[in-house]
Amino acid sequence: MELIKTLDGSYTLKHLHFNETYHSIFGARTETMYIFVNNVSPLIDVKDVVKIFEVGFGTGFNTLLTCVNLPHLNIYYETIENNILPDELLQKFKATLPYEEQNIYEKIIKAQWNSVELINSNFKIYKVNADIKNYSFLDNFHYVFYDMFSPNVQPDVWTFEIFKKIYDALYKNGVLLTYTSKGQVKRILNEAGFKVQRLMGPPGKRHFIRAVKI
Repeated sequence: MELIKTLDGSYTLKHLHFNETYHSIFGARTETMYIFVNNVSPLIDVKDVVKIFEVGFGTGFNTLLTCVNLPHLNIYYETIENNILPDELLQKFKATLPYEEQNIYEKIIKAQWNSVELINSNFKIYKVNADIKNYSFLDNFHYVFYDMFSPNVQPDVWTFEIFKKIYDALYKNGVLLTYTSKGQVKRILNEAGFKVQRLMGPPGKRHFIRAVKI
């Protein structure tokens, strides 16, 4: 792994084996806010809790920005990861964050795996150490953040079987968000039952996908 600074001043990690970064080199923070956090809306049909499922915990950056930027929502956040990063590396990433975010990030990365943990009064997290290919959903969700490495290097996690499983786990009008806009991903999502929208992307990305369960 290599820690690199992106164009908006925030940092990400580069996976040297895959030769890909966890977030956009054009702006890690900008990408997460634009594609994921800013698309979580309380207007969706929820009563008390907004349920979010993230595929690919990675550095925990998406989790952090969801927690600190949506304090007005009561959120249950479940996230799955089968390649847990070492604490030493996460501590280096923590040091790149604004000071006011570091305590929350520490709570997130120190939260026990496979146990529901309270980060603050409005944010519960359940980190699952498992592989999405073999995972069986035990709950339903309003949003899914799909943030795995690209189909070019991890084609086995961009399949009909996985997206159909996610479709079934979403509530009606639930939303899947992902940074890619590849034609093959759009086709698979359509086949799984989603209404797929290709929206204008953040800097460095022409488009991203918002897929809705109708």
